[in-house]
Amino acid sequence: LFTALGASASTLGLIHEYMDIWYLFAALVVFPMLCNSAIRATGDTKWPSILMMISGLVNAVLDPILIFGWGPIPAFGIAGAAWATVGAWLFASATAFYLLWHREKLLVFALPPAGELFAVWRNVLVLAMPIALANMLGPVAIGALTAIVARYGEHAVAAFGVGGRVEAFSLVVAFAITAALSPYMAQNLGAGNRARANDALRNCVRFIVAFQLVAYAVLALLARPIVSIFSRDPMVVEVAVRYLYIMPLGVLSYAVIIVINTAFNAHHRSGRTLALSVFRVAGCVVPLSLAGSWAFGLTGVFAGAVTGNALAMVAAWMVYRRIEG
Repeated sequence: LFTALGASASTLGLIHEYMDIWYLFAALVVFPMLCNSAIRATGDTKWPSILMMISGLVNAVLDPILIFGWGPIPAFGIAGAAWATVGAWLFASATAFYLLWHREKLLVFALPPAGELFAVWRNVLVLAMPIALANMLGPVAIGALTAIVARYGEHAVAAFGVGGRVEAFSLVVAFAITAALSPYMAQNLGAGNRARANDALRNCVRFIVAFQLVAYAVLALLARPIVSIFSRDPMVVEVAVRYLYIMPLGVLSYAVIIVINTAFNAHHRSGRTLALSVFRVAGCVVPLSLAGSWAFGLTGVFAGAVTGNALAMVAAWMVYRRIEG
C-alpha cells in the first residue's frame, strides 16, 4: 500500500514502526467517535468538544516524552509517536465511556431479544453503511492524489503532505458545523419544520463559503512562512507554497460538500451521500487531476483537484435542491 503511495525502501521501515502500532489499536479511534455522537444526540455538544481538545493536549504532551525520552522513560522514536496517539485515544475512549454510562445512563449491559437487536442493527446500518462508505472515499481520494504526486519525486510527496496538514486546519470549522447541523436538521425535519431545517443549511453554507475565502486569503498570504515551519528543504517549500496558492480553493468546495452531505443524512438520504462521494472522487477529482498532470505537470494536479471539487459541489447542491422542498 505505502509503496503504491510513493514510499521508498528507506522509509518503509519507519512506516512500519508507526503503522504496526496504529493498526493494532485502530478500534480506539472509532470508539470515542461513536460515544461522542451519542452524547451529541442528547443535546450536549460541549463535552464531546472538550473531550477531543483534552485528548489532543494529551497527545501533544506524550509525543515529545515518548519520542525523545524523558528521565527514566526511554526514547521510542517514531514508535513513540504512535504510542502517544494510542494514549490519547485510550483517554478519550475511557472518558467518553464514563460519560455515557455514569452521566447519561445510556449503556445497558443486558442483551435484548435477538429479533429486536437485529431490527435495531438493520435500521442503523441502512443509514450508516452508505455514510461509512462515503467517508472511506476521502482517504481513497487522498491516496490516489498522493500516487499521482509521487511521480514527481519524494520532495513533491513531502510537500503534498505538508500542504494537506496546513489546509486541514481550515476544515475544522466545517466539521464542527456538521456536528451541530445534523441533529438540528433531523430534529426539525422530524417535527415537520422543513423550512427551518433548509434555512439552517443555507446559512451554514453561506458561513462556510465566507470562512473558507478568508482562510484561503490567510494561507495564500502566509504560505511561505507557514510552510517553513514544517520543512527547510527548498524544493519541498517551493512545492508546498504552490500547493497553498491553489488547493485551499478546492477545500472551500469540499467544505460545502461536507455540509450538504450532512443535510442528505438528516433527510435519511445517505445513499445520495455515497453516490455523490463516488462521483466526486471517481468522476471528478481523480480523472481531472490525472488530466491536469498530463497537461500541466504538478500544478495541473492541484488545479484538477480544485476543479473536480468545484464540479462535485455544484452537483451536490443541484441534487439537494430537488429534495429540500
